[in-house]
Amino acid sequence: MTNEFWQFSLAVYAAPGVADECLDLQDHFGIDVNLLLFAAYVGSRRLVLSSDDVDQCFLAVREWREQVVHPLRNVRRATKTLLPQYSLALQRQIEDIRGKVKLAELESEKVQQDLLLQWLDGRHLAQTVDAESAVRNNVQMIFRCSRLAHQPADSFEKLVSASLSFATKIAK
Repeated sequence: MTNEFWQFSLAVYAAPGVADECLDLQDHFGIDVNLLLFAAYVGSRRLVLSSDDVDQCFLAVREWREQVVHPLRNVRRATKTLLPQYSLALQRQIEDIRGKVKLAELESEKVQQDLLLQWLDGRHLAQTVDAESAVRNNVQMIFRCSRLAHQPADSFEKLVSASLSFATKIAK
């Protein structure tokens, strides 16, 4: 079953520069891309997350993320790193395995997003008339609740822009 959050994530992540921006935040600051996309999605619906909300979101997906998503990502990345040391025939086999792991990783991320939607269901979050402020607040709340030593400054502008663009298209 496809949901609006998954469609939002696919569209926003595919927007120019967003994937690089998100992966940079993931690789350099440990930010969970699905939580980042969730914060933007909720904000695009003009809903505002509090620090308690974000903490609850972290808890709702922590076990799945740590025991399923991260191990699959690690296997996918390891196969890419190990690839050059093998013969061409083995490289083809490894690429086949890597493709299957990548699909499993993507499906596991969709489950994580479903867990976040399940958390959202029935919640009464604060609402605002300004989607841009809500998206910015929510993304910054992810940074604050991630307990980063320093917060990445303006490193999510493409995410904000793509999120607002998606929200505008849906509203039409």
